[in-house]
Amino acid sequence: MKSRIATTCLQVWCAVTLLASCAYAQETTRVTPSLAVTPLPFSCDAFTENHWRELRFGVNSPEEYVEAVERVWGVEAWAIPIRSEVREDLWGAWDADSTVMPGLSYWVLFDRAEKLLQVAGYWDWQKFSRPTLTQVIDCLGPPEYYIAAIVEDRRDWLKFSLWYVVKGFVIQGSSFRPVSSGHLDWPLIGPGTSMGGSFAPQSGHFYVVAPGNLERMVAAVYGPFMQAWELCLVKPWPDSIEAVEIMSFEEYVECAT
Repeated sequence: MKSRIATTCLQVWCAVTLLASCAYAQETTRVTPSLAVTPLPFSCDAFTENHWRELRFGVNSPEEYVEAVERVWGVEAWAIPIRSEVREDLWGAWDADSTVMPGLSYWVLFDRAEKLLQVAGYWDWQKFSRPTLTQVIDCLGPPEYYIAAIVEDRRDWLKFSLWYVVKGFVIQGSSFRPVSSGHLDWPLIGPGTSMGGSFAPQSGHFYVVAPGNLERMVAAVYGPFMQAWELCLVKPWPDSIEAVEIMSFEEYVECAT
């Protein structure tokens, strides 16, 4: 039975990874008009804080996590851990109630002691519109911190995220590099900036972790080996969206040292 469930978990993981990869491909793929579906408008339901407070990060075992999800969300859930060959963390997955949040799925990560570490949320962009930066702030208020940096590697991208330390939310931002006037320009961060997108398909569109401590939040999202680098990128949120500064690639690399 456990073997069959583990196999199902692996299949779900592959499906979610493929779905996340397709989200980026949609930016460049032409869709047949007859098959196009208008996405539902963004809703703040994903950030219903009293739901997330029922999860005990650093305490819940996989079994306790499942019990909390089924009790609070009212959906059948499972979190049979999958131990990767390249890391000792434990993974699981579950789908949200489609009547509340269509196209939303979650991945859950447990630490080596099999205690709840993080929950990553993924939106299906074919079913659900991406929120803008203004919409996220309307839902959660201004964040305490943010990361905004240019990354130049095999495919240049913009690393952008909002950090809500008091609430325990980390919201990823857009990383697409649009074509403007016949050449590629880095996007500016403004009220209409798309949130929830991420360059790496395996990255969550948003994360929920234990609140209250920025250092522990960074370690929970990126891992202890990346903690110092990511903390170097973090800046306090300014008074306005227009005052957000994008770190250059040179500054980004300097943080690695």
